[in-house]
Amino acid sequence: MRKPRQVKVLSTEHFDILFSKESTFSAKIIAENAENIFNKVISSFETNQKLRIIVVISPDSDELFVEYSPYPYNRIVVYEGVPRDSSIDDTDSLLEKFELEVVKAVFENVKSPFWNGVYNFINMDYFSFYIHCIIFYVKSQLKL
Repeated sequence: MRKPRQVKVLSTEHFDILFSKESTFSAKIIAENAENIFNKVISSFETNQKLRIIVVISPDSDELFVEYSPYPYNRIVVYEGVPRDSSIDDTDSLLEKFELEVVKAVFENVKSPFWNGVYNFINMDYFSFYIHCIIFYVKSQLKL
């Protein structure tokens, strides 16, 4: 049975980067560039959205693949593909794919004051109360 990998964490202002020893090179590249990428994306959306994103780097893949998911929490998973070290330089490709997923993360989390209100309304369970009120009103008007 294989021994579990020891996980290390690099934190920046908006990112927690989780990685194993095999992914140290990629983790350092992402940590060095993540805040610049985040600030560029935030300024393009003209927002000051507060956001924290977990980045998980996995060496268990045959090709480089980066993916954002909001469920169950905001996270970007980086599947490195080939073992990475300083002799293999596909840094630009890694950072381009990472930036695209940061764009997705920011886009899905940016809320205008109106939508932020709707979100809070729904999460406070007023939404189901509101629906019941509408159903009651419609039934009384239709005499059902």
